[in-house]
Amino acid sequence: MSLVDLTEKIINDAKEEAVRIEKESTAEAEGIVAHARNGLEKEREKLRKEAERIANEKYQNIVTLARINARNKVLETKQNLIDEVFILVKKKIGDMSPDNFKKYALRLISSFPPNEETMLVVGKKYRSVIDDDFVRQLNEKIKGKCRGRFVLDKKDSKFDSGFYLVTGNVQIDLTFDSILKSIREDMELEIIKILFGTS
Repeated sequence: MSLVDLTEKIINDAKEEAVRIEKESTAEAEGIVAHARNGLEKEREKLRKEAERIANEKYQNIVTLARINARNKVLETKQNLIDEVFILVKKKIGDMSPDNFKKYALRLISSFPPNEETMLVVGKKYRSVIDDDFVRQLNEKIKGKCRGRFVLDKKDSKFDSGFYLVTGNVQIDLTFDSILKSIREDMELEIIKILFGTS
């Protein structure tokens, strides 16, 4: 083999090696790119699913918050309507004629027959209606049902309407505000059923 042939063979072998290395490098590069694309696609899918999960979670939170706000508005409206009912009841009681108030007072107070002398303290609004004659009628009504009797307190009271029954240190609050509060606690569910058809 001559030097030219040997040189040509070395050059051809080098070219073949260069082509082989280039093909291997290209194949390796394509493999790396394919792997990177595959990894990128997996990462993209993972991010898409995470974004969907976060979006769905936020949507559920918004829906839940909207439902809570709507429920609170309904409850607030119902509470306002119930408040209005009791305001109307209080107004109606407050607007009673003197005769109707006397009848109401006689029925109410006589349901608390005393076992000893009990002071009847009257609110400012009906102080002129509840007099000694009323207390006499009241004591007649409870006669035989108890050992005590009612006595009218002549002092000016500090509350507006209703009564206090005072026996020693014991005081029974029969003011309109107290009675309405008690009635409200007892009847609120019934009123809800009447107004809204549910509890």
